Amino acid sequence: MIKPSEIILVTVAVGTAVGAVLFSLLFLLIMARGPAFLASSPPAVSIPNKQVRIVKITQEVANAAVIPSPTQIPSPTKTRTPTPTLYSHQAMTREFQSFPVVIQPTEISAASLPPTEGPEPKLVDITHLVRPDENLYRIAQKYDVSVEAIKDLNDLFNPRVINPGRTLMIPMQELGFPPSASIATLTFTSEASDQGDVSASSLDETAPTQPPQIAALELAPETVALDAAASVPDISPSPSPEPVTPAAATSEPAAPTATREQAAPTPDPIAPVYAINGLPLDSITVMAPDVLQHIRAIYDRGQALGNNTHAFSKVGDSTSAYPYFLAHFDGNSFNLGPYSYLQPVINYFSGSFARRSVANRVGLHSWTVTDPAMASNTICLSNESPIACEIRLHRPIIILIRLGSNDRGASGLFDSSMRQVVQIALDNGVIPVLGTKPDRFEGSSDVNNTMIRQIAADYRIPLWELDQASATIPGRGLASDDVHLTSLYPYDYGLSWAMQRGHAIQNISALMTLRAILEELNLLRG
Repeated sequence: MIKPSEIILVTVAVGTAVGAVLFSLLFLLIMARGPAFLASSPPAVSIPNKQVRIVKITQEVANAAVIPSPTQIPSPTKTRTPTPTLYSHQAMTREFQSFPVVIQPTEISAASLPPTEGPEPKLVDITHLVRPDENLYRIAQKYDVSVEAIKDLNDLFNPRVINPGRTLMIPMQELGFPPSASIATLTFTSEASDQGDVSASSLDETAPTQPPQIAALELAPETVALDAAASVPDISPSPSPEPVTPAAATSEPAAPTATREQAAPTPDPIAPVYAINGLPLDSITVMAPDVLQHIRAIYDRGQALGNNTHAFSKVGDSTSAYPYFLAHFDGNSFNLGPYSYLQPVINYFSGSFARRSVANRVGLHSWTVTDPAMASNTICLSNESPIACEIRLHRPIIILIRLGSNDRGASGLFDSSMRQVVQIALDNGVIPVLGTKPDRFEGSSDVNNTMIRQIAADYRIPLWELDQASATIPGRGLASDDVHLTSLYPYDYGLSWAMQRGHAIQNISALMTLRAILEELNLLRG
């Protein structure tokens, strides 16, 4: 009986012999055909469900797989086509797929673009929904605007506190892009990248890395046409100029022709507007003949007391507080537009517009403005009320009174307190101007405005009808709280939508009222 070990030995011996024979045959074949046999293409290797041909990938194939970035696209040149016998379609496809295709973003400065013809872009506003991780600084940085611009536009009395979920108006240029925004190409990549939301503390003062997400575009009241063709500069090459055939030379040179420089066209002057949205001046500043006679007597008394003929004061609450009410007229960041005829009023009362009145601040009522407990301890005298303190410090000839928004639920107290305010001004030779209010905070009865009009008539003093002027625009120029006014930013009263803002109407109508009084007193010249 043959043992298993013997079978193994026999098998090994036979295999060795067969291998030696095959090796000898192969050696003889090589010697007979020569070295060219080694350079020939090897046969295909069979793998289940696939046929893979072994190819030699050279550096040329690798270079062909690299896609240049948009900033480095070479000029068209002839390229070598890979030899078909060396590279199969499948192999080249696999090689291309192994290279991730990335197109880098290219930033183009807006200043480098050719100028476009047409009017200057109009400023419009967009809305921003405040997130829990945001503060006012981060939002301003996000849209490339100043913190002050957002404060002015949204009437933020305490900019350090902005509640998540609040919608803020952001002053922007046409189409809602920041003025310094650059144009970037899209980025494509073959590898998916998942970028999460940027999380940061509300006290983090670093600029966000994500571009602004513009949720909604609010076109300031006029309709702005968005013409994509007009907003993109034409960068197509200009056609080649046609050759000009020179004229035949003449024996006598032509006499030089005198050229005259064409004068630059003179821009059309802006027509002055003596109304607010069609409401005439006599409906904004109401002064009957007996009022005109009375204000002259008040002025004469004030001059005898030593009042400053170039000063006026403000009395009011948060609806007319600094800096939204008139303050920018003491600077250079405003344009009166069609109301430029009011500039002499600004020149006449220079220094009074931005002055911080001690009787004009957030939270005042008609009865607290006469309460000594509400006066400043540092600049007011003992037992001196805010309005009395303001008159002593500034010695104005006119005082604009804008009260009533905080006075609700006590109509009798409002009436008596307003009469006390008027009397204090009259006793000091100051012309009191009572302003009506656009809001209906005390109720739909509008009882406070009714009282203001009656008090003005009883005391024969000017009535500043801000309520009637505000009625010329939707929402009466009120913000979302239905009390405070919507702001104008920038302070350009020449914008077609400027007089759709509450504070714009308040400021221009106040200047109109001051001008009417100065003209009646023969104080305004030029």
